[in-house]
Amino acid sequence: MDYIRESRKRHATGTVVTLYDTNHPDNIFDPAGGRWVVVCEDHGAICNFDTIAMARFHAPCVEWCEECMGVNNDPDLYESIVRA
Repeated sequence: MDYIRESRKRHATGTVVTLYDTNHPDNIFDPAGGRWVVVCEDHGAICNFDTIAMARFHAPCVEWCEECMGVNNDPDLYESIVRA
């Protein structure tokens, strides 16, 4: 099993989100908040989840990354990202 489980681009913001497994020997994240870590690679926001299903569910959401919430609330910036 790989340390990086998946990585994808958020449709809402154009930012990259990566799902990590803290049980992997190469782990650098604190597993105390949950085994599965979702990281906004563009802004460095990190959020832990107990299950991979919850991590995958929340990965495309912007609520756990303050910078992405700002991008999502700026219609002009949002349009420039979507059109890129």
